[in-house]
Amino acid sequence: MKYLNILFMLLLSFFIVGCASKITDASTKATSKLNIEVTNFAEERSITNTENVYLTLKNTDESWGGEQLIKNDQPKYSFTIPAKEELNFTLNLMQGGGGFSAACGAALKLTTKENSNLTAKFNFIREKDSVKVVGCTLDIYSGNKLLNSYKGSSNITLYKVKFLY
Repeated sequence: MKYLNILFMLLLSFFIVGCASKITDASTKATSKLNIEVTNFAEERSITNTENVYLTLKNTDESWGGEQLIKNDQPKYSFTIPAKEELNFTLNLMQGGGGFSAACGAALKLTTKENSNLTAKFNFIREKDSVKVVGCTLDIYSGNKLLNSYKGSSNITLYKVKFLY
């Protein structure tokens, strides 16, 4: 019975992970382009430093949208999004390493004009001589014109790691 419960929990977890939907292009008549650029990723992913950015984008009634995982090997994505409609837009960095974890992000409402071409640049601010992200900025551009800028600090949790042999 114990093994059956474990098997059930594994199957359930695979099913739930499989339900996370990718962001597909909007099929409405009025659309815009949204480009996401994540800058200042750590040069390499390792056991001592893993960084992932989670993008969540959906309209208010959740009839369109999804999530995208952004990693350092592909830091740029482009999406066709609904225009003239309020969207919930969240970018969140999750970082972890040897003895610490950190999170930094931005959540906002986004409404675009038809045929707009927006770029959201998400940048990490690092502790001097360290991989730890202590803050982040999000700049939103229309062409070369800066529309808005957001800045936040990171929530960092330090762990005491004790190795037992």
